[in-house]
Amino acid sequence: MGCDEEGEGSTAVPDSKVVESLRDLVRKPMKAIAPRYPVPTVGEQGTAEGKAVRDDG
Repeated sequence: MGCDEEGEGSTAVPDSKVVESLRDLVRKPMKAIAPRYPVPTVGEQGTAEGKAVRDDG
């Protein structure tokens, strides 16, 4: 955890807070994080891309 390497990031937020936030995210189950940060599944991405390709062609 070198401050010199991080530069802007380390000066803005202490490393301790960053580590705590990361630990909290890891501890929380994915089900609790999913609603807050909706990430399209592989199936949804495939259908979306398929429709786009079909419309273009």
